[in-house]
Amino acid sequence: MLGPGVVGTWVWDDNILIVGNQSVRAPGSWLRFFTTDFWDVSSGVREGARYYRPLISTLYALQFKLFGESPLEWHLVSLAVHLACVGLSLRWLRARLGDTPSAAWGALLGAAAFALHPSRPESVSWISGSTDLWAALFTLVALNVWVTRRDLRGAVLATLSLLAGFFCKEAVVAAPLVMVTDAWLLPRVGDRTIERRFSLGVFGVIGAAFALRLALLRPPGSGLAEGARGGISRVLSSLGHFVRLVVVPWPTTAFPATQSFEADGRVHYATWSIALGALTLIAVGYAAWRAQKRSTWRPWLADALVFLVLLAPVLNVVPLRLLTLVSPRFLYLPLIGVAALLARAITVALEHERASRAVVLGVPLVLAGAWGVTSLDHAGHFLSNETLWTYETELDPGNPHALDALALVRSRQGR
Repeated sequence: MLGPGVVGTWVWDDNILIVGNQSVRAPGSWLRFFTTDFWDVSSGVREGARYYRPLISTLYALQFKLFGESPLEWHLVSLAVHLACVGLSLRWLRARLGDTPSAAWGALLGAAAFALHPSRPESVSWISGSTDLWAALFTLVALNVWVTRRDLRGAVLATLSLLAGFFCKEAVVAAPLVMVTDAWLLPRVGDRTIERRFSLGVFGVIGAAFALRLALLRPPGSGLAEGARGGISRVLSSLGHFVRLVVVPWPTTAFPATQSFEADGRVHYATWSIALGALTLIAVGYAAWRAQKRSTWRPWLADALVFLVLLAPVLNVVPLRLLTLVSPRFLYLPLIGVAALLARAITVALEHERASRAVVLGVPLVLAGAWGVTSLDHAGHFLSNETLWTYETELDPGNPHALDALALVRSRQGR
C-alpha cells in the first residue's frame, strides 16, 4: 500500500462523490451535508441510498479545498489515517493485554495483522473507501479512552469521538456495545457506578444521534419487514462470508459474494457460508457458556464479541441490497477483534513453559508477511478504473457491475 496505494488516480465512486460533486467543490454548500443524504450529489441521488455521513462529506470538501483534483495528496491522507489507526490499535491491544514482555509481542503482532490484512487496500488505496478509515479512527480513540480512564473527561472525549465516527459511518452505532461487553467480561478499571454512568452517557448521546439520523433519513434497505423474510439465512451467510474473508482472504476482490436478485427479490445464499456462519455463532455461544464457569474464558469471549458486535450492522439484518452481500472494506474496524484474539493467543503461547518462541513468533510473522505481499498486490488494482475493472472481470467474467464499468472505460477510450 505504500507503493501502488499512493500513486493511483480517481476510481470507482470517486468521480461521483468527490471530483464531480459540486457540493464538495463549493465551500458555501457545506452545511447541506448535515441535512441531506450522503449520495445526494450533483449527478442525482442514488436510488435506495439512505446514508447520513455529514462529517465524511465535510472532510471531502476540506481536502478538496486543500488539494483540489490531485489524487496524490488524498492518498497520502488516507495512508496517514490508516497508520494512525494502526498506532491506536497497538495502544488498545497493549492496554487490553497487560504490561508484560509477552503481551508486548502479542500486541505488536496483532497490530501488524490489523495493518496488513488483505481487506485493507479497498479502504486505503481507494479514496472513497476512506469512509471506513475515518470511522475507525474516531472509534479507536474512544475505545482507547475506555480501556485507560473512566472519569467525566474520559466520558466526554469518548462520546465526542464516537459521535464523530457515527457521522462518518452508521455502523459505529454498535461501538458502545463493545464498551458494555468489555465492562462485563474484563477486569474493571473503576467502580461499577462510574462504569454504568459512563456507558449510559455514551449510549444516550449516540442514541440521540441515531434518532436524528432516522428523523432526517430512513436507513438503507426496505425496512424490517423485508429484513424478516429469509433473514436467518442472509445473516448467517453474511457472517460466513466475513469469517472466510478473515481466514482465507484470497482471491482479493471487491465483490467476494456477488448477489443476483430474482423478480420477487429473493437471492440464493451459498450453503457453505450459512454453515460457517452458524458454526461461528455456536463457537461464540460455547465460549459464553464456558465463561460462566471459568473466568479464564472471559477475555477470549470479550475479544470475539468485539468482532461480532462491530460487524453486526453490516450482517444484513436489514438487507443492504448491495451488489455484493459483503465487502472487504466492512472488515476494517471489526478486524480489531480478530487482532485481539490473535494477540491474546500469542501472549498465552509465549507464557507457556514448553512453547517454542521461534515458532510462536515465526508463524504470525510469516502470515503477516504473506498478507502484506497480497495487500501490496491488491493495492495495485486500484491504480485506475481500467486496472480495477479489468482485474475484476478477469476474476469473475460474469460480474455485471464490473462489465458495465469496464465497458464505460473502454467506450470513453474509443475502444
